Amino acid sequence: MTKSGFVIANLFRKRTRTILTLLSVITAFLLFGLLQSVNSIFSAGADFVGATRLIVQARVSFTSPLPISMLPKLEAVPGVARVGYSQWFGGVWQENTPLLMFSIDPLRHHDIYPEYVMPEQQGVELRSRRHLRRQGRELEETHQHRLHAA
Repeated sequence: MTKSGFVIANLFRKRTRTILTLLSVITAFLLFGLLQSVNSIFSAGADFVGATRLIVQARVSFTSPLPISMLPKLEAVPGVARVGYSQWFGGVWQENTPLLMFSIDPLRHHDIYPEYVMPEQQGVELRSRRHLRRQGRELEETHQHRLHAA
């Protein structure tokens, strides 16, 4: 009997064991493929911006602000074109509806994120009155507001 004949004979000696072994190997390859795609999605998340933006935050959490005194120091770093800041805050509206917001400097924010587009008149109003809020189109359509006092 040849080696290959011996292997084939033993494979079909216990069919259940052979089927379970093949299923486990197939499952291993499927899991590897799926997890590689998830890994590539997570690692490619910041590639759409390229190397043009860098976010600096506190070591503890993004809810802990950096001191505003660091703004000139960050602007003085070679290669830095613009610096902006935002402060996260959470609140509750009416009957325990969570509001998760960021307070921003609208002038700096518009320079750093030009992809956030709004009508020019609304932009002028937002930059001139500091108590307004900016929201996405979906919220605007749902609640029929544009710029409102927060």
